[in-house]
Amino acid sequence: MRESPWGLTAKGRWVWIAAAGGVVLTLLAFYPGYMSADSIAQLHQARTGELTDWHPPAMAIVWGWLDRLVPGPGGMLLVQVLLWWGGLALAAQHPGAAPAHAVALVLLAGFWPPMFAQIGTIWKDVQMAGAFAFAAGCLAGPCRTSRGRAAHGWLIVSMVAICYGSALRHNALPAAIPLALWAGWRFAALHGLAPAGRLLSATLAGILALAMPSAVSAALVRPDKTYPEQQLLAFDLAGMSLHSGIQLIPEPIRPADLSLGELQAIYSPDTLVGLFAPERPVRHLGFTRGEAAVSELAEAWRRSVAAYPAGYLSHRTKVFGALLGFRERVFYPAHIGITPNDLGVRWEPTGLKARLAAFGNSLKGSSALRWCVDLVFRAWVYLVVALALVAVGIRLHLRGEAVGRAVAVIAASGALYELAQYLVAIAADFRFNLWLVASVLLCLVLLGASGPGSHFIRGLRRLGAGPSMTR
Repeated sequence: MRESPWGLTAKGRWVWIAAAGGVVLTLLAFYPGYMSADSIAQLHQARTGELTDWHPPAMAIVWGWLDRLVPGPGGMLLVQVLLWWGGLALAAQHPGAAPAHAVALVLLAGFWPPMFAQIGTIWKDVQMAGAFAFAAGCLAGPCRTSRGRAAHGWLIVSMVAICYGSALRHNALPAAIPLALWAGWRFAALHGLAPAGRLLSATLAGILALAMPSAVSAALVRPDKTYPEQQLLAFDLAGMSLHSGIQLIPEPIRPADLSLGELQAIYSPDTLVGLFAPERPVRHLGFTRGEAAVSELAEAWRRSVAAYPAGYLSHRTKVFGALLGFRERVFYPAHIGITPNDLGVRWEPTGLKARLAAFGNSLKGSSALRWCVDLVFRAWVYLVVALALVAVGIRLHLRGEAVGRAVAVIAASGALYELAQYLVAIAADFRFNLWLVASVLLCLVLLGASGPGSHFIRGLRRLGAGPSMTR
């Protein structure tokens, strides 16, 4: 199959046409984009310049630039839609599959319900998944097959996307590090460096991704911090308190006489929102801006984990189980519309948008589409597939298959991101699983575009096979 100097195959034009169609249909379905309370808060920061560390500031900065060109969420919607569909198109550039097969894979992954239900909401989770998907597409597709300046260009683009994705969420690093190491290794391989040089290059790329979030925050966030870590600390302390029967939450963030019964009424492993919801007619916890109070909270957390490890593990297991979908219903599978706000941003559901909104609301409330939620909105299914894909990718790589390393790294990125949430998840919103879902879809596109499913099938067959003397 003939390739361009930029590593794009001749069949690429059909893949890009399909991806462009996906972009248009997605924009028609969601424009100007859905916005939750978190989205509203970040747009407020983007317009006022009053950045804090509650949300990493990278998204608000980009949104501030785009808001001057396209007021409201429309510009950000375009960015995340282009990142997602572009990543899929780049991943499908492998010369092994027929154009029709590659196009079908891209469209199936792009419109896969869990991704499509989220892609229209302006969330840092969606932006992060899109950025990592685009970076992975660059590294797995044209970056592998291009040469010279083109190869360097794709590497730079991929690294920029990785750094942007790592700066979007406080917990993005488990996902970013495997991709950054891969980019650094590919850079060294491009220059023909020895294994030691490749290891050094990969390490430096990993350090860059690691340092990006703190560097952006240090340079751009105003001095009065908001201490977002207090959400996790208080959530864990609430769970341990109820398990141990002892009030473990220090007074700076709770009413002095808050009983365990009152705490039980506002606690849920699904989300910490109830602990801090002032609109509810019950007493609740409160956030603090005081450094001393946050230090006291952190010390209480350390003491409690040491004294009540069973309570801590019980709480974290419940939260993680809810996130993975081990519950009767998937929690918060999609957000619909734009939360009422004073920023002048409104949403008018008409035509296709109205029908999709009705579809999304049925996922959240009624049982009409319960079968769909049960089939494709369970994150544990994607985690199992991701772990299997890591094994398949490693096996293919050892067999000399070019697609093996890409599959192993992308699936490992998704699986590590998900597993790390056992320690840091503060809610079971389905959006927190989005990179896991996207990584699995990307891997399946890569495997399918490398031949009509042959690599995946051979990989599964070889998992149980012993070492072979043939290549």
